[in-house]
Amino acid sequence: PIGDVMDVSETFYGAGGELIVIYTQDMYDTWYYQFDSLAAYNDRVKKTVTEMEKSEYKDKFAYCIYNEMDNGVWFGNHWEEANRYKFYEAWKSTYNVVKSINPNAKIAGPGHAGYNNDFIKEFLTYCRDNDCLPEIVDWHELAGEPFYSIYWMETHFNEYYQICDELGIERLPICISEYGLMKTNGIPGESVKWISRLEKQDAYGCIAYWRLANNLAETVADDVTPNSNYWVYKFYA
Repeated sequence: PIGDVMDVSETFYGAGGELIVIYTQDMYDTWYYQFDSLAAYNDRVKKTVTEMEKSEYKDKFAYCIYNEMDNGVWFGNHWEEANRYKFYEAWKSTYNVVKSINPNAKIAGPGHAGYNNDFIKEFLTYCRDNDCLPEIVDWHELAGEPFYSIYWMETHFNEYYQICDELGIERLPICISEYGLMKTNGIPGESVKWISRLEKQDAYGCIAYWRLANNLAETVADDVTPNSNYWVYKFYA
């Protein structure tokens, strides 16, 4: 009910979808993901990606190989430089695992829980210098009151573009892989604010999955029963 990629691909792409972002860490059944070891995680990723590459839709997948590493659970307090570099080194290792299976695989990162200009710049600098740049840059926009969240999201886009220009790298496509607030998801008037900002920046976006499974991130009221938020997305599209 939470959207296994092998179950939803045919319906999603048949309806005109372009890209599914796969959280490879979601193979763990706990939140937050229980870290065993980098070697064990890489082995899990290898098995997952190998299976995904059998799909006829493999060219329309993007692998988010790490999710919310800035929360410090796996590699320690992210505000400490040494711990951030533990993540970067793990990123390169897992990145290489995916690319060894499919050199053309799309990888999304860093997948941070929130935007931090210094962290994004440091991450992209490391990736540029170590030949492990993602194909898609993703982070989450979840904090604060709705109006200010949406305002800051636009500011973050502009800061990110400036970083790319400063580092001499391509302005990689953006996916806000989780957006929206728990208390406002499902409210049509708030949804319009979010999706209009994404459209303005020509970016991908995924509604945050906060609560009940099987309700398409609060766009249906019951099984195949659209709610008002569903119709906002449909009319907007």
